[in-house]
This record gives sequence, C-alpha cells and structure tokens, in this order.
Amino acid sequence: MHLARVEDRLRTALASLLTATRSAVEWGELKPRVLIDDVQEFSVGYLGGFEGDWEDEWPGYRRNPVALRLNIRARDRYWPELVIRLNGADMNLR
Repeated sequence: MHLARVEDRLRTALASLLTATRSAVEWGELKPRVLIDDVQEFSVGYLGGFEGDWEDEWPGYRRNPVALRLNIRARDRYWPELVIRLNGADMNLR
C-alpha cells in the first residue's frame, strides 16, 4: 500500500500480494484512489519499538516499524490520531 498527500488530496494505491512478491512494485504505474479531498495537513510517525519514541522518518527499510501514526487535518477539522500496528514487525526492537 502506498499512501501520499498530493497537493490537497490524500491518495492511496494498492498492489496485489502476487505482484509485490515477484518484484519491486512500480507505484507510478498503479492507478491511485483519492481517499480525502481538501487536506491541509498530513503527517506520518513511525514507532520502531514499544519502548521507543515516535520518529518523523523511517530509515529501516529492511524491517517494518511496529506502528504508524497518521495525523490529518482536512476541511478545517482535525481527524482523531490514527495509530496502526503493523503485522510482521519485530516486537523486541529497542
């Protein structure tokens, strides 16, 4: 799954598991779907371990973070903070 703010829209593109396991996904070739219009703010936080701090960037491309945090403001309203635990993340990271 690819999630990005493009101008004032939050868009996603989904790749099938079959495509993702055969080769690297070419996100630019997939048709994106608009999730939210009129986005004024969008940020992602990454949690490397349950006892760690939230990071603004994720340099660990060899492993997944334990969780993602999404902050969204659209149409002059803040959404509740969304925290998503990722499957397959190493639970003992520090």
